[in-house]
Amino acid sequence: MSDQRPPWADAYPAGVPLHLEYDDTTVLDLWERAVRRHRGKAAFDFLGRTTTYGAAAEQVERVAGGLHRLGVRAGDNVALVMPTCPQNVVAFFAVLRLGATVVEHNPLYTAAELRGPFADHGAKVAIVWDKAVPVVEELREDTPLEHVVAVDLTAELPLAKRIALRLPIARARASRDQLTAPAPGAMPWAELATGGRDPSACPFPTSRSAWPTPTTSTETCRRAGEASCWCAAPRSSTATAGCPTRPPRPSTTGGVAVEGVPVEAEDLKLHSRQGLTPYKVPRRVVFVDELPTNPMGKVLRREVAAKLRSHLDRK
Repeated sequence: MSDQRPPWADAYPAGVPLHLEYDDTTVLDLWERAVRRHRGKAAFDFLGRTTTYGAAAEQVERVAGGLHRLGVRAGDNVALVMPTCPQNVVAFFAVLRLGATVVEHNPLYTAAELRGPFADHGAKVAIVWDKAVPVVEELREDTPLEHVVAVDLTAELPLAKRIALRLPIARARASRDQLTAPAPGAMPWAELATGGRDPSACPFPTSRSAWPTPTTSTETCRRAGEASCWCAAPRSSTATAGCPTRPPRPSTTGGVAVEGVPVEAEDLKLHSRQGLTPYKVPRRVVFVDELPTNPMGKVLRREVAAKLRSHLDRK
């Protein structure tokens, strides 16, 4: 390697090294080190209920044993389809404990959005938020998925909040319905984590890098919205851009379709709702004679956004 100083080195503050030395420490090593050092301290806090490192480590071992009994082995992929919650953390390290790979998915995705990724990674086991179980169950027929484990988020809430959710009043029922739902046919999380540790399940401390699917971003929403609109009107050209709403809130995706589109705006939205999670569905559809592009044919999204804002201002 050349000893020549790279040109960007002058931008580094004093004391910041140009290169770092890394050892062979894995994510699982860091977890086990934290458990040894902080066993009695809180590892995470879920809406007021804390779990210590020691308690979490015991859950990781039990869940790893449960996954092993389901057939998960080193090198396999395991899908996690949950919000951020204690069960997600435990499942993450349990999968790594077996030398398997974690594949995280957005629990709000539709079956159409999950089908491609599940076919690609080939996970046979999925640990799923119970409200998303019906969606994931649709994937059994055309993906390698065999086992679905249902996770009830409310099981990790503080006792007072769990009791409040069971009160026979409308507001409590509405809150409970937002957090959990029956998942017939799926293995309960408690069953997966039941029983002692199977020594053969974790024969050696190993870890692989987690393999998360790309997180949903503005670019992901944009591409999904454009693809959905194009499928509804294949002879059209479409472009999407952020469109602010009133009152001020995070930008939402807006669609713009060009001339010759043989559909109505509501038809495009209806088609999008059938295959996209709700926050990806275009909120505004504006028909224009021609999309603004540069000489190379690239859509000028700032001008697209301006058209959307202009349309919104006229409403």
